Amino acid sequence: MNTNALTNLLFSSGIATEGYDFHIVSVLELQQMSDEIIATPDADVSEGPSLNFVEVGPQKTIWLVTREGHFAHPSILKRELSGYGKTRTIQVSGVTAGSHEMMRVWMEQFREQDAQMFRALS
Repeated sequence: MNTNALTNLLFSSGIATEGYDFHIVSVLELQQMSDEIIATPDADVSEGPSLNFVEVGPQKTIWLVTREGHFAHPSILKRELSGYGKTRTIQVSGVTAGSHEMMRVWMEQFREQDAQMFRALS
C-alpha cells in the first residue's frame, strides 16, 4: 500500500475525524462509482488482496474500494481532508451495496482507530 504524505495525513496524523455515515446503493451504482474512482485523473491505485486503495492527491481524498474477500464487500469508504487554516478535519463516509451491519462494523473499526490515534497524539 502507499505510504505518501496524504496517506500519513489521513490515517495517522491525529487530525479530528467526523462523519462515519454511509448509505446503501445498488450493486450497479456501486460498481459505477468504483470504476469512476479508479479512473480518476491523478489517482494512484494500489491493489491489495481484498481492497483497492486509491489516493487522489489534488482532491485530498483516499478511497478504500473493497474487493471479493473483504468482509464488507461490496463497499467503498472515503477519507477526505476538509477545513481551512488551522481547523482541519477528516471526513469519513461510505456507500455499500452489501450488508448494512457489515458496513457499520467497518465504519466502527475506523472510528475506533481514529479515536485511538487522536488520543495518542493529543
